[in-house]
Amino acid sequence: MPMIHHDSRPYEVAVAETKEKFEKRLRDQMNGTADRIRDVIRQVENDIPEDAIVLGKKLYFEPGEALPNLPVPVTVVRPDGRKLGLHDHALMQVAEKADASGLRQFIRDMQERGDEWAAKLIAHNLNELYHNQEAPNRYLLRQVRGELRGFLSDKFRRLDSRPLLDAFIHAVAKYGARPLDGFALDTKIKVRAMVPKVYEAYPGEIMAFGVQLTNSDYGDSQLAISGIVDRMWCTNLATTQDVLKKTHLGARLPDDVIFSEETYALDNKAYASAVKDVTKGVLSEGAIHGYLQQVNQANEQGMTATEINAWIKKNQLNKEDAQLAIAKFNSPDVELLPAGQTAWRWSNALSWLANETEDERKRLDLQDLAGSLLKEKKAA
Repeated sequence: MPMIHHDSRPYEVAVAETKEKFEKRLRDQMNGTADRIRDVIRQVENDIPEDAIVLGKKLYFEPGEALPNLPVPVTVVRPDGRKLGLHDHALMQVAEKADASGLRQFIRDMQERGDEWAAKLIAHNLNELYHNQEAPNRYLLRQVRGELRGFLSDKFRRLDSRPLLDAFIHAVAKYGARPLDGFALDTKIKVRAMVPKVYEAYPGEIMAFGVQLTNSDYGDSQLAISGIVDRMWCTNLATTQDVLKKTHLGARLPDDVIFSEETYALDNKAYASAVKDVTKGVLSEGAIHGYLQQVNQANEQGMTATEINAWIKKNQLNKEDAQLAIAKFNSPDVELLPAGQTAWRWSNALSWLANETEDERKRLDLQDLAGSLLKEKKAA
């Protein structure tokens, strides 16, 4: 299915002009998102986690001070008496490590009630679970300005985002890419860079490629380098974005070794070098050629309703999002989506849904899922 074209210009002329406009828009977008990139850099430089390793039995949980965006807050008291407000991400980590079936959902149910007694009940359950642990479990607490953002294994690989981000920005510049956008969430960062050049996967399917760095100092994401693609689906310059390839670099350190701060520093240096190497692999002409092949392959592979339902279950897409994505996939639209009941169309249905999502974290997750589908279909 060629690119949708709406006016009286010859198709070849329209596509050629669209390519030029797409490249110009990419350059303009790069010039217009400098503030978002600076926000990420500023957050990484300012939000340096302060660490403490403590025994779970020595922690105490209590209701916290009510906040507008956190009606049922919980505070953790360290063995030294220091009180830390629990970020929602850290609270879910606390629940997960308590190893009690259904605890996360119980906490979510209590949060929805929004009553003062709900916070007391959450704190009571956490105290009982942690104070009665059989093993002397140790945890890494990572806090920023009195807020606990990460509750992790004491063997968590502490990769500092600062040298990683610096290595990434220098690496993309070497391969002609420029920062395109940045996302500074409390517990995770993403930075995207694009090559200001367009490609055709097949006649009329115009796209641009780039690379994305993701990292979390708080266990919200592994360090990852991903290939990304902007798809131009018609001559009026509308685009969607997918994450095509993801390389995870950070893993847990061995459980039976206690590492020194010097080891962590050397580990960070090694991973900053790895970021440069992987970025090169994502932005090389060979890698981009591979992405184009993935798109072609996905465009030729059918996607049945049974396969879609199985994919939804495997990837735990919630019911509302699944219904919306299926409705888009089954719609007669061949402007926003590629034609045909294909894997490429399903991937773009997810990207379309992501573009309509106001929640930035959710939008990024949906884009990741859209790209993971192409990798799965290629492997199949």
